[in-house]
Amino acid sequence: MVWQAGQSLFGNRYTIQRQIGDGGFAITYLAKDSKGLVWVVKTLKDEVITRKTDDLDKCLNDFREEALNLSLCRHPHIVKIENVFKHEGWLPCIVMEYI
Repeated sequence: MVWQAGQSLFGNRYTIQRQIGDGGFAITYLAKDSKGLVWVVKTLKDEVITRKTDDLDKCLNDFREEALNLSLCRHPHIVKIENVFKHEGWLPCIVMEYI
């Protein structure tokens, strides 16, 4: 599920501006919130989502753990988590500061 510019997320709270990163596990997007603040939204890549169920369950769990662990960290060199939600009820998303 590659998002395009203008895609709204989380009840129109965030709007995708453009893709900014692509790794082995996840994809990141630049987004603006309803107040005009800029954030990064990270979610799973299509290749990960289409894996067989056991692999997908592990990836979903790993992603959730990453969000939890990052949200507990407080350090000037670690991005701050603003929000964690599930897009359309299942696709995990992490919203973090853009630096």
